[in-house]
Amino acid sequence: MKPAVIIPALLATLTLACAGTASAEPQRLAYGDLDLSSAAGARTLDVRIARIARTLCNHHIGLDQAHCERGIRQEALATLPAPARTEYVATRQYRASARVQASTS
Repeated sequence: MKPAVIIPALLATLTLACAGTASAEPQRLAYGDLDLSSAAGARTLDVRIARIARTLCNHHIGLDQAHCERGIRQEALATLPAPARTEYVATRQYRASARVQASTS
């Protein structure tokens, strides 16, 4: 079985922001099939997290929805095992620094 992270529909730190979400069921975030040290793998994880966040925050509008989705994203990344999170963060930092270098060239 591939590793997956279970993301509760209502996170303790997001109770106010996400109260009344459409789904009371936990969401599974599969990542075992991804190479998080690659840009493509990190992007795919971002898409999966965004899809879950939209599902969990779909009854919110405007800034409330954006706040809820940011919180879900933070929680999802925090629940990744340390090695997977380290690979993901390193990939994201590399891409960010490459963008900065490209814009200053």
